Amino acid sequence: MKPVIAVADPYCFSAAYWLSTQASKFYVTKSGEVGSVGVRSGHTDMFGFEAKIGMKTTLIASSSDKIAAHPYAPLSDKDRAEIQTGVDAANRRFMVAIARGRGLRLADVARVHGTGKTFSAARALARGAIDGVATMREVLARQGSPQIRLGLMRRQAALMEIAASI
Repeated sequence: MKPVIAVADPYCFSAAYWLSTQASKFYVTKSGEVGSVGVRSGHTDMFGFEAKIGMKTTLIASSSDKIAAHPYAPLSDKDRAEIQTGVDAANRRFMVAIARGRGLRLADVARVHGTGKTFSAARALARGAIDGVATMREVLARQGSPQIRLGLMRRQAALMEIAASI
């Protein structure tokens, strides 16, 4: 199996963090930040706003499920519970993926990777959430072949040339 190495430069949050935790090794640049493990959703209640401006929305649908949790009325307890069920299921998939990717027990994921907060590179390393603090160039110097390093330097030079011409 070929190693896959992720480098957060400088940020890696939420879904990007999920993906990076699946790599063989995961590094963050010194000024980087990672985390934001978890799932969120929301509901905007426009009912009071509409009433203040003299507007009323009437929804017509083939089924009440089609307009569940719509923003033109307060969120019902039933709809809130449905949204929460979806958030909880997605969060479990997130945690299971991190546990699998980082070789942890599911019960240890929140302790190591957090439950929504973000961490500086130094804090993430101290928690064991990443394998090290390094730049892409440093990682390639340790892991990559001379051809890979040369290709990276050429791409960086080309990008600098493009940026200078803008």
